[in-house]
Amino acid sequence: MSLVSRDPLKFIFFAVKKIWKIFSYNTLTSFCTIIYFLVMPIYSCNLWQYFKRLFNDQIPITMTTRFKLFKKIIDGLIYIHAQNIKHLDIKPANVLIITDAAGIWNEDDCVITDFGIASDADRETGLAGTPGFASPEQLIGTAGMDSDKYSFGMLSLMLFSDWPTFWSSSFQPISEQDLAAIQIDPAYVQLFDAIKTLIRVRNYLYY
Repeated sequence: MSLVSRDPLKFIFFAVKKIWKIFSYNTLTSFCTIIYFLVMPIYSCNLWQYFKRLFNDQIPITMTTRFKLFKKIIDGLIYIHAQNIKHLDIKPANVLIITDAAGIWNEDDCVITDFGIASDADRETGLAGTPGFASPEQLIGTAGMDSDKYSFGMLSLMLFSDWPTFWSSSFQPISEQDLAAIQIDPAYVQLFDAIKTLIRVRNYLYY
């Protein structure tokens, strides 16, 4: 039980591996099955749906709110990596939030979900991920921890861009000329430089 309280993410992977091992035997003599129920809150929508709806309804998202989302998501990703796990599908649709009665994010509840293709950092995964968010090396089967960083960089583009800018740039390679042409508020130059570093396509594979 202490494992659950200290590292719930590790416990989930541990439990799934053990259950799979039990049911992989051709014959079962006797075994004891322990079922753990992991109950999540009901989330209102994912980040993709939220940003699209607010754009269509012409509801602005303040920079303060964008930074709060950024902080929540990066903290979650740091925790995942600290457990030696690569998620491999970081994208707006896999970030869930809870909104208030007016349909606005409550600025507290925000979680990364869908660990369907996640794995231990030292295990090969093959081709996996979502085009537009998966790193180039991930799409040829050599994903690593830095692949999640690339995906987070692409997600950050959505966080700090208007919807049309993000939509036009998320599903195609971004050249140095494209990056140089983007206008950015001087107050956020350092943040934008960090995002550019995350999404720049490398000329070599380092996994």
